[in-house]
Amino acid sequence: MNQINYIDIPYTFITVDVEDWFHILNTNIPPYDQWDDLPSIVEKGTHKILDLLDENNSKATFFVLGWIAEKHPSLIKEIDRRGHEIGCHGYYHKELNKLNDEEISHDILKSKTLLEQIIGKEVIGYRAPGFSSHDYLHLIDILSEIGFNYDASVFPAKRETGGNSQFTSCPFSIESKNKKFYEFPISVYKNRFFRIPIGGGFSRIIPLFVQKHLINQTKKKNNNYFMFYFHPREVIGDHPRLHNLKVNKYIKTYIGVRNFHKKVRKIVKIDKSRTISEVIYNYEGRSI
Repeated sequence: MNQINYIDIPYTFITVDVEDWFHILNTNIPPYDQWDDLPSIVEKGTHKILDLLDENNSKATFFVLGWIAEKHPSLIKEIDRRGHEIGCHGYYHKELNKLNDEEISHDILKSKTLLEQIIGKEVIGYRAPGFSSHDYLHLIDILSEIGFNYDASVFPAKRETGGNSQFTSCPFSIESKNKKFYEFPISVYKNRFFRIPIGGGFSRIIPLFVQKHLINQTKKKNNNYFMFYFHPREVIGDHPRLHNLKVNKYIKTYIGVRNFHKKVRKIVKIDKSRTISEVIYNYEGRSI
């Protein structure tokens, strides 16, 4: 595999990992055969996010679980109809670090195929569940061979499901399977002492005025590139909760949820976001 080439992508990206409230990693969740019997909030949360994006005329990339797409195909069509991008998030929300290559390929391809059948378009982007891409460069080869053009799984800080601290928050390209492949990492504020991810649970904990400062500083350090992520369950303050979590996990999962939708509305207004695929096509000088 050839060397990494950092590229200038001066855009803001709002991304949504489309999961339900029980798709929590690194804990004991209900088994797959019970999921159909659980109440779902993914449609309610996703529609709330779609409306927030419409308020600012922003477009986002939605990384969708195949299991969610199979149960809620009309929701996936609605995301696409509103002009947003559909990306792949695997099928069952399994941590890649716990799967072999064959299992990874099967899970991802099953989801990609289903999503493309629903929207009638090629799905070119992927994000690993929980950013669990430990052997990242090998994952790129798998994704490229399956037919993806980009990934958004690099989390440039430590986390319980993996993380890729060897990378920065700058987007880059790399040659894989005789084609150019792109990576769009999560934005992480970094100084000499620590790294603070700007998205997910961290954005629920950090006060808004602090987060705005961190966003501005991160954009300055990364040529105005900013990647933010969150989940539909985080904008529904009264959603069902798992009660078998350890205390620290429970706090990390649910702290700040009640008013997070207000914070998201303010963050979305900081800058107009675009879909990742649109920016790639513009960067390469071709139409979508």
